[in-house]
Amino acid sequence: MAKKQADQAAAQSPFRMAVQNLAFHQFDEQPILVALYKDTVTLGDDEGDTEKTFTANVMINLDSGEEVYVQNSYSINKAIKMAKLDHPDRMREVVFHIEFLGKTELKGKPFNQFKIGYCLEEAWEAFKQSELAAR
Repeated sequence: MAKKQADQAAAQSPFRMAVQNLAFHQFDEQPILVALYKDTVTLGDDEGDTEKTFTANVMINLDSGEEVYVQNSYSINKAIKMAKLDHPDRMREVVFHIEFLGKTELKGKPFNQFKIGYCLEEAWEAFKQSELAAR
């Protein structure tokens, strides 16, 4: 539903997106995010200088319908790569369930721990309907 609204809005606009300032999803405040994948982008001051840029993923939060940035990490990048291998032509239909498990250290560096799953939007919708029917 949120994907359809975002796609309709994009289809109605003749403008190519040049700048999009989205909020970052705050996993410390909301440890679970269920969202449709939209794109992976490079953010920062200078795209030619990798020390001043970073990668973020644009996702549509299925609870709110809002587009948010999810900062790339080893785990999130790995899950997106896996989904791209499984669904190369349907990435805009992939729903991710990202659960933040906390922070730890790995080889002396901070490391965010996640539990991440993915499925196509139709499977997500069917799952939600079966949950509602079970109540």
